[in-house]
Amino acid sequence: MIEASTLPRWVRAPDLTVISAYLAAIAGAELLTSFVNAEAGMAVHAVLLLVLLNHSMVLGPLPVPPQTSSEPSRGLVPLLALLPLARLLSLTMPTRGLAPVFWFLLIGVPLLTGVVLIARYIHFSPVDARIWGWSLQQGLIGATGIPLGIIAYVAFHPVPVVKSHELPYLIIGAGILLVFLGLLEELIFRALLQPYLCSLYGASRGVLITAAMCAVLSSGSRSPVTMLFTFVVALCYGWLVQTNRSIMGVAISHGVIGILTVLVLPNL
Repeated sequence: MIEASTLPRWVRAPDLTVISAYLAAIAGAELLTSFVNAEAGMAVHAVLLLVLLNHSMVLGPLPVPPQTSSEPSRGLVPLLALLPLARLLSLTMPTRGLAPVFWFLLIGVPLLTGVVLIARYIHFSPVDARIWGWSLQQGLIGATGIPLGIIAYVAFHPVPVVKSHELPYLIIGAGILLVFLGLLEELIFRALLQPYLCSLYGASRGVLITAAMCAVLSSGSRSPVTMLFTFVVALCYGWLVQTNRSIMGVAISHGVIGILTVLVLPNL
């Protein structure tokens, strides 16, 4: 067994440079997957997932309470593994013959399992983090999903995920999108990644980097306009969560955007 003390310092105590390199590698793998060669991009994502998970094992779980200034970086290493995991799940799950709306369920369940396991590994408690706070302000933030969803539909004309006007299918589809599109993505990006990135890079840069990663992971659309729209919306979401701490409003808004663009408006 290799002694931890014999490992390079960047492995034992990852700093801003190491985290930046990981972020750049994930972004590069995503752009490679979307715009150049999907198989090569998937291979890079798979390697990154293994590297990040093994690096996390070397670092071990975060101490409680944090003891050194390197704790944000230590927490980010396992959290960043969620990004290549999400992409690999979206590209490898057997979705043929399955209604598109159930793709979100098929991909979201194992991804949510990964989120729960990594959250426990870094001692993140959603209850203690106070991310579920509700107020009138959160309701108003959630309502922004309506105009944003209409704008997204008019601008991008996405393919509907349920080609049915039957109410039960629409209700089931809306529930799946609200949980596995809105809530799950906001849990990953705004509740988990953003606080650690803000601790490492500073509040403004942390919000900016989180939004940029959201935009990069939307590159599967192969549309720069879609990526720009995602970046702007994610930047607003990040600022709102950084200000209010709760993700409830942005999760609802995000879910409503998905419900309107791929479920409701295409079936009108």
